[in-house]
Amino acid sequence: MAGPIFENYRRQRLISEHGGGAGQLPPWKVVQQVADGEQPLTEKLAAPSIEVAIPIIKAIEFDRRDRILLVNVPNTNLSVSNLPEDGIVEVPAIADGQGIHPVAVGPLPEAIAAMCRLQISIQNLLVEAYHQRSKHVLLQALLLEPTVDNAKRAEQMIDEMLTRYAEFLPEFD
Repeated sequence: MAGPIFENYRRQRLISEHGGGAGQLPPWKVVQQVADGEQPLTEKLAAPSIEVAIPIIKAIEFDRRDRILLVNVPNTNLSVSNLPEDGIVEVPAIADGQGIHPVAVGPLPEAIAAMCRLQISIQNLLVEAYHQRSKHVLLQALLLEPTVDNAKRAEQMIDEMLTRYAEFLPEFD
């Protein structure tokens, strides 16, 4: 129920901030025209928003060198030096016409890094479980989760999840 109410509020705010009166296109159509390449992205349309992605898109599109406070990026350049390269980290970045450039922040305190490494391992196992359609690998991921304290309950949770969300999930062996 909150979604439609929020969306209606958001549409009204966009109309009041960006026009939308008689003879003007609704804001969503203007955005669609920009996305389709039929109209250029303007400063007015790229004005501040509650969306975190907007400043990133604006910096890339207008080839600005803007500092982004926090962005989720692959740790391929070891922005967080004591986390694995295949993890996703949230770090400051610079965005410009060439893309997003994470800022190296160095190592996390070891206790926090250990918790993050565990979560990265769980996420990697979840991806592997999905790829292999393997309940066995899914169980491994769930058993690594610190809040799961019982293998039997973990198996029950998996069965319930796969039943409840069957229309969204593939068959697992």
